[in-house]
Amino acid sequence: MSQNRAGGEGIVVAPLTAAAFAPFGSVITAPAAGGRSINAGTALRFDDIAELELTAERGRPQLSVFRVSPWPAPIAIAMLERHPLSTQSFVPMTGRPFLVIVAAAGDAPVPGTCAPSSPTGVKASAMPAACGTIR
Repeated sequence: MSQNRAGGEGIVVAPLTAAAFAPFGSVITAPAAGGRSINAGTALRFDDIAELELTAERGRPQLSVFRVSPWPAPIAIAMLERHPLSTQSFVPMTGRPFLVIVAAAGDAPVPGTCAPSSPTGVKASAMPAACGTIR
């Protein structure tokens, strides 16, 4: 996959790789080999594929699903969310790839907004439909 520029600020959209995403979390996917057979041999189970942070500051496990509509291109990044006390995963459920945009925890937003202060710390990756991310 070639690298593309997203928006006027010129954020490079790169292919999603485990190494490139490591500072922000983990890429999750079913490994090509291994696992254990379950359900009368109709499924392979892969355990402990990512670390979960569930109980910081008396947190509790909770699972939510979001149905998200695609944004039209070009995308203007007006805000980023930060979830320092929880694990969050993004897994496409429609069979279509999507764009993952992250920033390092130290990148302060523009005062009074959720917008990143500079595109230099913002990373964009094209996530294939066969994997997800977790942090």
